[in-house]
Amino acid sequence: MILVWYLLNIYFNIYNKLVLKAVPFPYTITTFQFASGSFFITLMWLLNLHPKPRLSLQQYAKILPLALIHMMGNVFTNMSLGKVAVSFTHTIKAMEPFFSVLFSVLLLGQTPSLLAVGSLVPVVGGVVLASMTEVSFNWLVVILPLVNIPNVKGLGKH
Repeated sequence: MILVWYLLNIYFNIYNKLVLKAVPFPYTITTFQFASGSFFITLMWLLNLHPKPRLSLQQYAKILPLALIHMMGNVFTNMSLGKVAVSFTHTIKAMEPFFSVLFSVLLLGQTPSLLAVGSLVPVVGGVVLASMTEVSFNWLVVILPLVNIPNVKGLGKH
């Protein structure tokens, strides 16, 4: 199952890049992707192919901010894919754990373990090395994929 997810993710990213080259409107493409997903899951619920979730208003209230941040993460990733190679966008996305720890320290006052900080050294080093050799380096592209970090941090709280 994990292998299938990776293969579909690779296909999705390459196809997304091709679409963004042909239609350079990341907001429109993201809207279409979310509308398509919404249509198909609604169809699955209506045909009883997948059970419809039973959530309270309080649960929806907790999920909504995370859903909006996740949606923004998709928009900004599509914006990034439209500007540079797929590989570079995902290289930058590899920095999510580093910024997640940084924001946890700065915003939440949490202190990571020495082991956690140490595990980030090869990640940061690899991203720096890859970025130094990236022909299409762009600071905006560095920032865009990292917008999804609050979503990653927020998942464990609910």
